[in-house]
This record gives sequence, structure tokens and C-alpha cells, in this order.
Amino acid sequence: MGPIQLTAKIFSPRWGHHDTYELTFTEDGLKVKHMARGSRATYSETGGLEWADGELVSMMKNDSVYPPDGVEDLIGHLWDAWRNNQLSDAQAQDELNAFFDYINASTAARPKTDFWNGVF
Repeated sequence: MGPIQLTAKIFSPRWGHHDTYELTFTEDGLKVKHMARGSRATYSETGGLEWADGELVSMMKNDSVYPPDGVEDLIGHLWDAWRNNQLSDAQAQDELNAFFDYINASTAARPKTDFWNGVF
């Protein structure tokens, strides 16, 4: 199984448009890249992925996107299913799209009153 490139379109309220996040899945882990920033997780023999930093959430918050708690684990669940041949490359992309549709829906539902303006 070779590496695969996946993309996620995430709406950024900060910039008013969709940004593209690039994800690379390999047998040993995954990388997430957005512009000049990136995050990495590697497979651990003790079970699952170990994220090297908190950069994924930081990247998203920089775009005024507040992902669900445990977003790293949820992406790890997708990676694990792909790594264990439960999902084809195309299915992994479809499931990633479905997951980020959920995040985009949550972002679109953020409070829009003056009180919350500038917080989200």
C-alpha cells in the first residue's frame, strides 16, 4: 500500500472562503498541511497514532474554525480504517469529505450576534 493524498475543503470565517488542507496517509502515519503550516502523526506500537504537536487544532483555529474535541482521534480513526484496508483510497476521500462537511456545518452554525462577533 502506497501513500495517498487527500484534500479537505474547510470554510474559514476569518477569510470568508474555503481553504484546502492536504492530508497524506502512509502506512506509518499521516501529515496534514495547510499553506506553510503542518502537523504530523505517527503510528505507535502501543496503539493508534501519536500526534507530534497540537498544530492541527492550532491551524484550524487560526482560520476561525473550532473543530470538535478529539479531531485528531477522529482523523486517526479514518487513517486506521484506510491502513487496515477497510476503506479504499476513494472511500477514504469520501469519508474525509463527510467529516469535514460536518465541521463546515458546525462552523456555519456558529453564533452571529454582536456578542460573539470576533470570538468565532
